[in-house]
Amino acid sequence: MNTVDSMNRTLAEHLGRTPHLSPLLRKTRSHGFTTARQLLDLAAARGCFHYVTTPDGTDRPTDPGRDTLSDVELVIALCSGAQTYDPMLVRCASQLLGTPGLAPAEVARLARMERCSAVIQHIALAAIDADTGHEDFWRALLERLPERETPPPAGVLPHRSRFLVQAGLVDPRRPRQRSQWLRPTVPRT
Repeated sequence: MNTVDSMNRTLAEHLGRTPHLSPLLRKTRSHGFTTARQLLDLAAARGCFHYVTTPDGTDRPTDPGRDTLSDVELVIALCSGAQTYDPMLVRCASQLLGTPGLAPAEVARLARMERCSAVIQHIALAAIDADTGHEDFWRALLERLPERETPPPAGVLPHRSRFLVQAGLVDPRRPRQRSQWLRPTVPRT
């Protein structure tokens, strides 16, 4: 398969599954978010600054508000099985999952609907060990997801280290890296 074909495939296809017609991606398109890049920009506007793709704001539809398109819906839209395959989308979704107040039951419900339970499970399994202080959320989420039948093919989903900020050496006498789960940053007002 050539690179162009690989870039046009969906996440579901990369996971060895059949893509579907996504009601959630239809909803995001109805609000002007017609590309994955625009969804990344929306996530960046909601605090995932690592993923800004258009710093000047061009080509970015207006945020319809969390009442219209919730953070949970944005997370799942980024890693929907029908979404274009791009590991950065999964990385951004993992950061947005760190938004305070998300309901594990809602995340799991939408993940099943959008055929991305394996992706959310991959993120949650990485977070259980890495996201200190938030283990309860990740455990509750894992309990609500269906058990994974077969693991995703190696290298398709980002390695757990891609969900972390690794700040370097904390104490040069005891070399170990300090890492922290990426979370959305709330803009200062």
